[in-house]
Amino acid sequence: MVLTINIVNHESLASIDIHDIHIAQGDLKSLSRDDYKALRFGLEDFGYCEPIVVWTGPDGIHWCADGAQRLTVLKAMRNDGWYIPKLPVSLLRASSKADMLKKLALLAGNYGKATPESVSDFAIANEIDWDFIEKYTSIADFDSITEDQIQEEAKKDASKPETVCPNCNFSF
Repeated sequence: MVLTINIVNHESLASIDIHDIHIAQGDLKSLSRDDYKALRFGLEDFGYCEPIVVWTGPDGIHWCADGAQRLTVLKAMRNDGWYIPKLPVSLLRASSKADMLKKLALLAGNYGKATPESVSDFAIANEIDWDFIEKYTSIADFDSITEDQIQEEAKKDASKPETVCPNCNFSF
């Protein structure tokens, strides 16, 4: 039996076969074994739901400017027997490959950082099961936080008095 990945395609997006998309970033970012597994579990269970960013050079070669880790995992899944239909992609405008690589560097930046505490707060506030966070994400160092710590933080947050802005009544 051939497994098929679920592709959410937006009609307005171009679609390209993964065989025709080349990874432009080289060794800019690495993909750990744990991150690979989390990403693969997510793709297997939820499908491909966010387009990668592709720049097409004047020679017609498609270069992945954002989404290289997803592309790497999808290619591995294809090698493992999965059927991967053409992927919807977001097309990047760039004047040259050098311009595209500069934009890739911008897209690859990690401008926000998650901490174990912020992930815990996020999971609790949005009623997301901790097992889900551990299985499908790598947004924080989970080895340094325990379930007891999560529950303790939740109790602290619940006991904090709410502050209300006297000017606009915004609660925080």
